[in-house]
Amino acid sequence: MSGCAALVTAAGSSVRMGAGEKKEYRTLDGMPVLARSLLAFRETGLFSTLLVTVPPGHIERVRELLGPFLPTEDIRFVEGGTTRKASVFNGLKVLAESAEPDYVLIHDAARPWISPELIRSVLEAAHAHGAAVPVADICDALVETSPDGEVTRHIPKTNLRAVQTPQGFRFRDIWDAHRKARSSRITFYDDAQVLMHAGKTVFTLPGDPANRKITYPCDLGGQ
Repeated sequence: MSGCAALVTAAGSSVRMGAGEKKEYRTLDGMPVLARSLLAFRETGLFSTLLVTVPPGHIERVRELLGPFLPTEDIRFVEGGTTRKASVFNGLKVLAESAEPDYVLIHDAARPWISPELIRSVLEAAHAHGAAVPVADICDALVETSPDGEVTRHIPKTNLRAVQTPQGFRFRDIWDAHRKARSSRITFYDDAQVLMHAGKTVFTLPGDPANRKITYPCDLGGQ
């Protein structure tokens, strides 16, 4: 599969991780979280471009962070924005202005347990459907609460799924969708929602329970 790009997002502030390094820079089994995510994409050999969004002013710092673990000469970096949507927009803009790919996979760097097998499956599904996201069953009970913390109702989870990344898209579709959504005041929770807001259909495929997202220090064994 040629003409494919991977856009890995690492521009967030990691507020819920507390004091210390942001989560993508922290170490997991001796390697930065960001490096683990990138290596999974490199291992597939499917991507002509690897692009990483980072906080403003962090490009050289991230190059140094990754240097001991993988070559950075063929990785592109772009500064992110104040929101995840803005950061993804910046990344897509760079791709659109350079060698525009046919397909792009957008992945949260804070999911370092992503497997090459799932990456391949998402890309294959994106080729088949135009847009595809991996989903997993929800194990916990779901409730809605009032502002003071009272449980107001239980939400049936029969048809609910937890959405993971990477999310795969036909590049022109997701780029057009992000341009249309740029001025919107809607809170978009992921790129699939951005695409659906533009009137496109998104398909699902089985995700991987191991493909967890790091949010709190306990997700890294208390680091």
